[in-house]
Amino acid sequence: FSMDKHTQVVLANFKIQSYDDIIADLERSKRIANDLFSGGKIRTDVFETFAKQAVIDINNSKTQIIYDQRGIVLQSQTDTRNQVILTSDGLMLTTDRGITARVAITAQGIVAEAIRGVLGDFVSMVIGSGNLVTKINTQGISSGHANYNEAPFRVDMQGNVVARSIKLTGEIDNSTMLSSLIQASRIVGNEIEGGTITGALIRTAASGRRIEQDINGFRTYDSNNRNRIRITTGSNDEIAAISFFGSGGVVAGEINSYQNSGQLTIFSNDLFLGSNNTGNPIRLQGSPIFAGPAEFRSTVTGLNLSIGNISGLRAELDSIWSSLSGKAPIGHTHSVTLPTHNHGLAGASNWGGTFTTSSA
Repeated sequence: FSMDKHTQVVLANFKIQSYDDIIADLERSKRIANDLFSGGKIRTDVFETFAKQAVIDINNSKTQIIYDQRGIVLQSQTDTRNQVILTSDGLMLTTDRGITARVAITAQGIVAEAIRGVLGDFVSMVIGSGNLVTKINTQGISSGHANYNEAPFRVDMQGNVVARSIKLTGEIDNSTMLSSLIQASRIVGNEIEGGTITGALIRTAASGRRIEQDINGFRTYDSNNRNRIRITTGSNDEIAAISFFGSGGVVAGEINSYQNSGQLTIFSNDLFLGSNNTGNPIRLQGSPIFAGPAEFRSTVTGLNLSIGNISGLRAELDSIWSSLSGKAPIGHTHSVTLPTHNHGLAGASNWGGTFTTSSA
């Protein structure tokens, strides 16, 4: 029992009272004891007063507080079906006297049909597990991946949204979409601007006067839905031609460049090149070739043609000059001697002699 073998006890974190404080506490306890005793006996009226008031308070609270086998039940004064039930397992709020719980709080968590109002400051909320998860934390809101930066849908704290796949049924107003693919059955707008527009059918109207462009080519239509101009893509020849059609749908002609010769062809069964009036010129620059008969229905001026430019003219002129070269020149004379002969005229019998010719 040596003292150095005993366990050493060290007291800490308590207030050491002075002698005056100890005397004051004793006096206070003495007064409490004196209030409970009178003439050496306990004053029961003090306890009776407290007991009576407790009974009064309990009776007054019976309309709101009920004690039953479930625990403590707080019941609404306006509708007794509305109750708050505190049990040893948790807290339940009900509107059918406890048959079903509208809100329940247990050690496993909180179950509620709706949470309204400001929830408060949370570090993180997680719904789901693994990559099939939606998170709300200090980075923002993310869904589809456990890592925020790899989530296909996320909204950062500045309100910037990243969505790998989104289905919109409402309206996007005053927005700019960059490097995006838009797949839709119909896009309606006043203007569409872009570097490349690829589509099955591009047209200015559904019917009537319009222009259409699709995989078959480019077409214009009149008010009767007749195709009047066409560039088709059926073959290399067709795509190299602009075809024109009359109001009845019959081919009127085409402009084409079928061959790889740099030649442009304008073809029609009845081709008319005209100007607004006869005073306005139509100019053909270069060396025009008329492969068929040419008919001029008015005056022709300014022609600069040589003999060789007119077919057969050179040969005809040469033939004429050949014939003329055998004729006597102007001023040539010679003598002609005629034998004596009788013309059967009076005074002209035995007529003849040598005569000199003359030329004009």
